[in-house]
Amino acid sequence: MTLSGLPGAVAQAVGSSRSVAADRPTYVYVTSFENRSASPDGSPDANAIYVFQFDPGTGTLTPVQQVPGSGPAWMEIDPSKRFLYACSSLNGTETARVGEVDVYAIDPRDGTLTFLNRVSPGDRGPAQLTVAPDGRHVVVANYYYGEYVVLPVGQDGRLGAVSGSLKNTGSGPHPRQAASHPHAVTFDPKGRFLGTADLGIDKVQIFRLAGGGLERVSEASVTSGMGPRHLAFSRDGRTLYVIGELDGNITAFAYDSTTGAIGRPSQTVSTEPSDYAGAHSGAEIALHPSGRFLYGSNRGSQNIAGYRIDTSTGQLSLIGFATQGVNGPTNFAIDPTGRWLYVNSTGGNEVVQFAIVPRTGALEPTGNTTPLPAPGVMVFHPRSVGPPLPVLRLHSRLRSRAGRNPQHRAAQTRVLMLTRGSVGSRTVTQLQLAGMEVLLALAPFVCRGFAVSLCRPCRSPLVEEGPVGANKSFLVGVAQQVPSGVKPCGRRGGGLPAPLVVGDQVLGGEPFDWSRTT
Repeated sequence: MTLSGLPGAVAQAVGSSRSVAADRPTYVYVTSFENRSASPDGSPDANAIYVFQFDPGTGTLTPVQQVPGSGPAWMEIDPSKRFLYACSSLNGTETARVGEVDVYAIDPRDGTLTFLNRVSPGDRGPAQLTVAPDGRHVVVANYYYGEYVVLPVGQDGRLGAVSGSLKNTGSGPHPRQAASHPHAVTFDPKGRFLGTADLGIDKVQIFRLAGGGLERVSEASVTSGMGPRHLAFSRDGRTLYVIGELDGNITAFAYDSTTGAIGRPSQTVSTEPSDYAGAHSGAEIALHPSGRFLYGSNRGSQNIAGYRIDTSTGQLSLIGFATQGVNGPTNFAIDPTGRWLYVNSTGGNEVVQFAIVPRTGALEPTGNTTPLPAPGVMVFHPRSVGPPLPVLRLHSRLRSRAGRNPQHRAAQTRVLMLTRGSVGSRTVTQLQLAGMEVLLALAPFVCRGFAVSLCRPCRSPLVEEGPVGANKSFLVGVAQQVPSGVKPCGRRGGGLPAPLVVGDQVLGGEPFDWSRTT
């Protein structure tokens, strides 16, 4: 890939960072239920989060750290890659053990975790959480009490008290559907809307994060008794896939990522082999990084089902079923390169590795396993960020110049907030180029959720609000036009250099088409 489209100083910095970034390891976090308590409420104890170093060449997981915890039901790393958020579903009013959300700081040098703080959203049982694209809120699906909750995030990553909530009511035909049971919450590919699944009332819903609260946007009913558990959006954001826990099926819905409207269901497929006649228990669903394959797990038939995606229609066609070593596959994860799939074999007390055939998406057993007591959920942490490169320094004199012009003081303050921190007197923002972290400053740059440029005469940051994506790795290109809403300061010789803009998502080393940069 050529760097000729980047400004000279930035291109030089990117090139010089190539060897440094390539040497930085990737880390993996896996939850574990080491024991099951005999207490009446069934709360887990002696649980942990395990940290592993990941070798992308062989897929090997090497132990790094074991962190005592409360048996998280879900984990997610924030967009800045500095914090890990984990929710634990501890339903137990008699023992006063209730749901909680923990925050850990991630050490960029070795991937280890340091506990920061814990928030309990009250007498609730979190099943899943997601972090907003700007990193300023965490949204939690509380299974036991039919409620979605919003928690604000401070500059240091710590969580505050509940700032908003939204409650569902209703029921379904299955014995487990006596009330609303929210089980999933995730942002769509554009980061503008939240997709949710309520197992208890057989509905998928779209919400909007508004300030510290949630607003309803659209909803659709699934087949009665399906019990929707988890969701996945297609790469282009035009299809929403939902897996049912109670019937083991995956249903595809049309989706409009511009309005957040859910359309009609277009297809339903089973995650079970045709000759299976046992109990249903659909669990996890995930999209391959290429956007060409979809996978779903079933704890009844004990398998991972794979499907090819027709990228023009979103329709699924069966690839096959992977069963070797699969025992209680509550969760599975695909590494960022799209080369390996790991099944958390909860009943088998091990993490089982499969190779993904690039052309077909088929899963091939590697025979490699990692022993772990009842593994639950796995997340990958991309390569960590190193120190800023010399060419990217933002000197203190830039801040003082911006301070002379009151018109730009608010913009400078806002940039400091949005980029979530600074290094010394330098404000930095973080992007990723071909799998390598790059810090850009003293040039136009983009931070998640906001396009930012530096005014040519006074060099102060100017901000244009508008979402640019969620939880993605980005390539950077040069725009030919200044985005609307970004204005020069009006000083003599005013004007803006062409801002850098977000291009397409980096996916498994795919070549980037510069013509798609807007």
